[in-house]
Amino acid sequence: MSLSQVQFISAVGRLGVALTLFHTNVTSFHVMVIMLVMGENRN
Repeated sequence: MSLSQVQFISAVGRLGVALTLFHTNVTSFHVMVIMLVMGENRN
C-alpha cells in the first residue's frame, strides 16, 4: 500500500468519510489560492 492510502484510511477513521473526501477535493483549490498569493498565473 502506498503512503497516501494509509494516510487516507487513517483520516477516514478519525474524521469520517465525508469530511475526508471533502478535504481531498478542496486540495486543488488551496493550491490555486497559494499560487495566486505568490503571484503566479492560473495557467
